[in-house]
Amino acid sequence: MRIDNSNSVLLTFDPIDLHAEEEADLEEVWLFANPALAGTTLTAQSNARSRDAAGVMRDTVEIEVDTAVPPIDDLLAETEQPLDDEDDED
Repeated sequence: MRIDNSNSVLLTFDPIDLHAEEEADLEEVWLFANPALAGTTLTAQSNARSRDAAGVMRDTVEIEVDTAVPPIDDLLAETEQPLDDEDDED
């Protein structure tokens, strides 16, 4: 994933293969916003390109801004957990 935070936030995820009507989970991302936005909902735009069809699929995503700030220990604990894929590589 690549993050560009120059004027607004742009998250670029690694490409994945999906078939029609298929869903996939992407990496979890923590976004921190101005405290004045707590309790509000932000609207984000998503874009997805297809290698087998012309054009770009566009959609909107609603992001609820939580009123609580997670403790730093919780955020650091997230980075210490192994990924599911790495658990079975013995």
